[in-house]
Amino acid sequence: MLYLVGPDRRLRWVSNIDLQVLDDLNAPKKDLGEIDWWEEAEGIATDDAVRVALRFGEASSQGIVVDAIHVVQVRRPAEVRALIAESSDVRARYKNATAEVDAIIDAHLAPGWIESGEDLDARIDEDMRDLLAEAEREAAEELSVEPKGELIVHWASIGGSLPSPR
Repeated sequence: MLYLVGPDRRLRWVSNIDLQVLDDLNAPKKDLGEIDWWEEAEGIATDDAVRVALRFGEASSQGIVVDAIHVVQVRRPAEVRALIAESSDVRARYKNATAEVDAIIDAHLAPGWIESGEDLDARIDEDMRDLLAEAEREAAEELSVEPKGELIVHWASIGGSLPSPR
C-alpha cells in the first residue's frame, strides 16, 4: 500500500499494488502522482505523515509518495491512545452496570470473583501501556531518520509547509 501526501495535506492511497505498479515505481522519471489509481484516504496528512514522507518518500508532481507502513507506524500511538480511552470507558460502564450482580456472585457463588476481575483489569491496563510504549518507540524510530534534503526542497517547491522538526 502506498500513500500520496499532497502539499495541501490531502492524503490519497492505493492498496492494490501489482507488478505493473512495482515496474512504475522503478521506471526512470515516472511521475507516480500522475497515475490514475489513487483513492482518497480517510483524514488528512498529519505533521507526522509529512515527516515520514520527507524521510522515506519519493517526489511526484502531486506531492510525495511513501510506503504506507511508515505512515501507519507514526499514526499508531494516537490510535492506541484512542483504543485505550474507548476500552477504559467501556470497561467502566460495564463494571458499573454489573456491580450488584458481581457482588452477589462474589458473596454466594464464587468468592474472589470481584478480586479476579480487578486482577484482569490490571493486566489489561498493563498490556495497553505496553502496547502504547511499543507504538511510541516504533514511531520514534521512524522519525529518528534524517529527512532527505531533496524531498524538503521538493516539498517547499510545490507549496508544502514544513512541520516543525521532530
